[in-house]
Amino acid sequence: MRNLENKLLEILNPNEQMFGRGTFYQSFPDLKIQGQRSSSKRFKVYKLDKLLNDKSKVLDIGCNCGFFSLITAKNSQIVHSVEPNKTLIKIANLVKDHLKIKNCFFFNSTFDDFNTNVKFNLIFSFAVHHWVKCSFFKYIKRLSALLEPDGIIIFESHALNSIDRFFLKRIEIFKDLGFELKEINEIQEEKDMKRLFGILVKKENFVDVSSFNKLYAFINCYWIIFLNFFLNKRNYFIYLLKRFIALIFKLTGRNGKN
Repeated sequence: MRNLENKLLEILNPNEQMFGRGTFYQSFPDLKIQGQRSSSKRFKVYKLDKLLNDKSKVLDIGCNCGFFSLITAKNSQIVHSVEPNKTLIKIANLVKDHLKIKNCFFFNSTFDDFNTNVKFNLIFSFAVHHWVKCSFFKYIKRLSALLEPDGIIIFESHALNSIDRFFLKRIEIFKDLGFELKEINEIQEEKDMKRLFGILVKKENFVDVSSFNKLYAFINCYWIIFLNFFLNKRNYFIYLLKRFIALIFKLTGRNGKN
């Protein structure tokens, strides 16, 4: 096990990765591999033991090193996992082959470029919506198209004090576009930030959603962008003002000594 982990770390080159804080982003308990995020805790908190069965067709968007996808595959019919980082896909496939897992497939692609004819009944959107290139409105439209009727999305937040200040507003947009909120909860891990996640069920096809609801959701998507832009600019201005005031005090202090 240790030889495998060392080999994977050598391929990973953690200092060059955006996520993981110097190690793997996800843990893999069966291989005794530690990570920034605890796969066993996440599996429990998301209640996947109740959501998964031998008929589950799962899509994992932005699967990173694929450990969580491979753990999910043990309880599913099939898992499709999308990740644009070639290094992470290489690691995922090495572990897949090591464990002889046959029902998990990794795609080295952005979600925007990912194409499939498969309809899924469970989609993982774990802190990934900020990184896709399409708008949030189009993102939900695409998720709806990929889901079977009554299919489920687990939709997880990014940082709640910055990117996802308005996470609950995003949940409302899902509801406006044909989804029903089954549960909203939080997850906080020792090496990661506090996050919220919603479990949403597709109750209506996107094409059947009323024009009014679509327009309202579309406006709210761009309202979130505007509010985040405004707050980020305001925070940056406050930061600059504090630095300026600190500089004035510093210069005043030096002049006083002279």
